[in-house]
Amino acid sequence: MDSPTSHPPSSTGASQETGNASLAMRPATLLLVLITSISPLAMHIYLPLLPELTQELGASDAQVQLTLSVYLFAVAAAQLIIGPLSDRYGRRPVLLIGIIIFLISTLACRFATSIEALIVARGLQAIGGCTGIVLARAIVRDVSAKNEAASLLGYVTMGMAVAQMMGPAIGGFLGGFYGWRASFDILFVLGLLVLAAVTMRLRETNLQPQPSLSPRLLAHNHMTLLRQPRFWAFALTGAAASGVFFAFLGGGPILSQRVLGLSPVEYGLYFTLIAAGYAAGNYVSGRFSARLGPPVMILSGNTLGLLAMLLMAALWAIPLVHPMSLFGPMLITSVANGLTMPNSLASALSVKPELAGTASGIAGSIQLAVGAFATVLVGWFIGAGAWPLIIIMLIFAVLALIIGLAASQMERARASLVHPQ
Repeated sequence: MDSPTSHPPSSTGASQETGNASLAMRPATLLLVLITSISPLAMHIYLPLLPELTQELGASDAQVQLTLSVYLFAVAAAQLIIGPLSDRYGRRPVLLIGIIIFLISTLACRFATSIEALIVARGLQAIGGCTGIVLARAIVRDVSAKNEAASLLGYVTMGMAVAQMMGPAIGGFLGGFYGWRASFDILFVLGLLVLAAVTMRLRETNLQPQPSLSPRLLAHNHMTLLRQPRFWAFALTGAAASGVFFAFLGGGPILSQRVLGLSPVEYGLYFTLIAAGYAAGNYVSGRFSARLGPPVMILSGNTLGLLAMLLMAALWAIPLVHPMSLFGPMLITSVANGLTMPNSLASALSVKPELAGTASGIAGSIQLAVGAFATVLVGWFIGAGAWPLIIIMLIFAVLALIIGLAASQMERARASLVHPQ
């Protein structure tokens, strides 16, 4: 953790003191990565083992799919209250409580003996785990300016992508030797490590907490953000871009096994390409967002994402039925998401910096709600083969580019008002 730096008094004393305070309490990037990694790892680690769940718990395909859909919906709903709670009571205490909920629910998943018990436990696990995602974003915005926040979020989500990359590979490997329950053993150990790290190393970064958390104030804060067209534009840009990924998340494992004939271990290995691409995209965001600005990065990402989906459609139209016809374009798409996501989130959080926690919760909720809808939509049509999945992902990619263009125009118009030529 960085140490405070002393400066002599100057005419910019107030802003300088604020900057020094932010620098002093800035957590290490590794700690933010650990905090953020819990939820995506929990979401991905057991995906290669879904067929095993149907056999051991006597569940249908639709019931097993609910363990993913419920997780996404729970994350979407929980973020609406986690952000405001952290605006009122601070990031650190809310995060600690969330990690404890995650640990308890992970044990419930580990020892579940029915699909119904597992679905409920997964919902609670999602609520606890998503505190890390919401509050890591808010912490970054607490201690960083807008463009710098986009860069730092790029590095943090790059680390999160590593968790996504490792998840299916670890889950497929453990499932082959020890069964699906071993995945939750790993998650519990990770949760303990994160709890210890947060307890020892994280300082409170919300230095101006909201005075109360009455329903009236909560509604006022939400409406303050929801009345901002710029907030909607950036939040929906990120949500549409992530919809491509979540659509694949819902249909990719089924398509890989039933059409491409991949085993769970093979799927996990191919999935590392997607997560590696996301890590690479976030690394580029970390390097260039502060220099080029979020609008440029968002448009670059959304354009690249649409080109990747057009490439996938062309490959399957030939037809070239091969794993790389699916995972190759998804590799490019994940790079594109790595450019779009941290910049759209940083921009959404910067619309009203004093409500960063609330903004993080709403933006994340919109993203996960769209993602959950995408998985349900794919579930309805995936039985017809690859084309329903490709078409759904292509629609989301087009929407991301259109909304991203609108968001960039709003940002340029605002900049011209603040800094007229």
